[in-house]
Amino acid sequence: MKNTFAWLPLWVALLGCNAATAQDFPTRPIRVVVPFPAGGTADVLPRILAEKLRTRFPAGVVVENKPGAGGNIGAELVSKAEPDGHTLLAAPPGPIAINQSLYPKLAYDATRFVPVTVMASVPNVLAVSNKLPVKNGRCPVRS
Repeated sequence: MKNTFAWLPLWVALLGCNAATAQDFPTRPIRVVVPFPAGGTADVLPRILAEKLRTRFPAGVVVENKPGAGGNIGAELVSKAEPDGHTLLAAPPGPIAINQSLYPKLAYDATRFVPVTVMASVPNVLAVSNKLPVKNGRCPVRS
């Protein structure tokens, strides 16, 4: 019991340091990079989130579209930014999980991104004509 209380001043000091560090963030506006054009789902969701964040970060939150190459241009830009929490990538799975299988060489390492949150879950549906001879997800083999 005596040893537990001996550590108390150290814990209080560490908690105070963390609080002081958190108060210093952000030192400039937070930049949210959307690697797709304005107007789509990939753009609207970060803008809604940014609007909410602006009330908590008086330095500002800026949403910036950097479209192109299936999201790779924006992802590369964020991957080269200073890793200080001021530049974020708001992207669907493409640039992070899919493009490394589609493109032979990327200018960024998708495994280096650290997830912060899932903004939304968007279902996908594949629909085909009922005239297509598919009943169980497998196409009949034709010779």
